[in-house]
Amino acid sequence: MDILELLYNEIKERKLTVDEAIRYIYIRTCEIFSFDYRYHNIQLFNNLTKEDLVEYKPNIRNIDNYEVVCKPYCEYILKVLLEELLNLDVSLVKIDKHYYIETLYNDLIYTLDATISDIAGIKFGLETLGYHRTNLTSEDKEFIDKKIGYINDYYNYFSMELSDINHTTSYVDIYMRIKELLGKYHLCNKYPSDSIYLIKYIEELLMLKEHKSHNYLDDKNNICRIIEIIDINYEEKLYYNLLKKDGLYTLEQINKDKYKTLLKK
Repeated sequence: MDILELLYNEIKERKLTVDEAIRYIYIRTCEIFSFDYRYHNIQLFNNLTKEDLVEYKPNIRNIDNYEVVCKPYCEYILKVLLEELLNLDVSLVKIDKHYYIETLYNDLIYTLDATISDIAGIKFGLETLGYHRTNLTSEDKEFIDKKIGYINDYYNYFSMELSDINHTTSYVDIYMRIKELLGKYHLCNKYPSDSIYLIKYIEELLMLKEHKSHNYLDDKNNICRIIEIIDINYEEKLYYNLLKKDGLYTLEQINKDKYKTLLKK
């Protein structure tokens, strides 16, 4: 895919200002790309190092891999798009092992740090945490996000999907809802980092605590995840498997024996 041509046409069609286009490019790249979860599970892969992932150099005119870590995302995707589409001077900033972007327009400083959380959270409509601009008010941001189509009426619509869940809801019903939401928010079920982020976001929102979790590889080298959780309402252990089926991630309840088998992988 030619991301440069794609976003050029989208920005032109929407008649965005430079300020709006910076926000749009940030949002759209987080929708298109995902964090490469192999970075946090490098021990599962033979002949692959973290350095391989950090030094990966995607070609913005011919993207065939949509999983990236912070450096290639910032240096070869976001930076290039801002420079080529908006003619901005863009700096790649490194703190310890983490990279993010800074740019200046109309004396306003933009700090763009997507790969901590926004690269996943944007896929199900969360308010951004890594996008900062000098003097950006909540009203300004909401106006821009409505214009570029990121939100319709308000932020955090996703939490309304869980509004009927309360302290008496069984964990079986909660995880069934999570499975439904993984299917509904289709940008979240292609890659493991996004699916796991959605699950953990809901668990934290509802104050559920995983007793144990374990990542493993399936027979196609997809990263999958098993979860053991204690339903405090019914005082029972439940077991779930986040796995890839027909190219998409889904959540299935499994029994203890299956959990133990997968735990050995």
